[in-house]
Amino acid sequence: MLPLITGLKDTPIPTILVLAGIVFILLAIAGSFKPFEIPPLKSLRERLLAGIGGTVFLIAGLLIYLLPISPLGITQPSPGTPTATPTPTSTPSSLSSLTPAPTSTAIRDLDDNTNWAIFNFSGKPKVMLANVSDPSNDGSALKVSFSSQQSYSGVLVFQNLPDAPKATTFELDVSFYFTDAKPIQALAFTINKLVDHQRWEWALQWQNISGATPSWRAFDRGTQTWQETGVTQNLSPNMWHTFQMKGDLVNGQAHYISFSCDGSSNKLGQTFGPATELGDRLSVGVELDSDQQKDPYVLYVDGVDFIWS
Repeated sequence: MLPLITGLKDTPIPTILVLAGIVFILLAIAGSFKPFEIPPLKSLRERLLAGIGGTVFLIAGLLIYLLPISPLGITQPSPGTPTATPTPTSTPSSLSSLTPAPTSTAIRDLDDNTNWAIFNFSGKPKVMLANVSDPSNDGSALKVSFSSQQSYSGVLVFQNLPDAPKATTFELDVSFYFTDAKPIQALAFTINKLVDHQRWEWALQWQNISGATPSWRAFDRGTQTWQETGVTQNLSPNMWHTFQMKGDLVNGQAHYISFSCDGSSNKLGQTFGPATELGDRLSVGVELDSDQQKDPYVLYVDGVDFIWS
């Protein structure tokens, strides 16, 4: 019997029964129902029968619709009957190394394509982009020519990538080369993830202020401020430098894992909140800042690889 009632519950029959019940009850009260051109009921007996039939239809339709019937093949436990809870089994340590790592996605040599864009965020710098073969590590590098007639100008050369809403770990690898460090106020390398109106950013900046030892700073996108990492490093001109940055998302925060430059590896650990911004995408970029003297300089970027999972 239960399978039959269950089958009726998932059909229009309960609705039809309820509507029929309402029509018969109205017919019993009014004696006629013009929308359906039903002949008027003349005797009290006819009205009584219509009322009883309407009530039966109405109750039957409501019962079929409202009864808490379990899906087929599943038995509801009776009150007081304990339900067995599966016990999680631990993975033997000898098999833990066989667990596959999360699938990662990598885009190699982003410097070789022409999808770079320019955003001037300070002053009025003039920036020119070109692909060149010399200097380069693999035969092709991105040349960024930077100049400005205003002190402390800044520009971001970036590339937008498809969104990856489930991505939680990120790695950026870059090789870079400059011919003169003196006019460089700062260089920064950035990763951004935007999804659901939130923007997380991992950015490390090499700050090169005259009279001070150059140092690395981490960016807090939530407060839009640079935070000291305590790592200092001199970078020489006319040679290739290698940079790697790793970060992930932890409890909704951008977590800096580590970075290395020219083989000097540094663990970090800072976590910063996101900012509010529209758009769903990933992006990577290189930031260039000029000093007070407004001297131009050129930065070469090669081997730009971005990996996420």
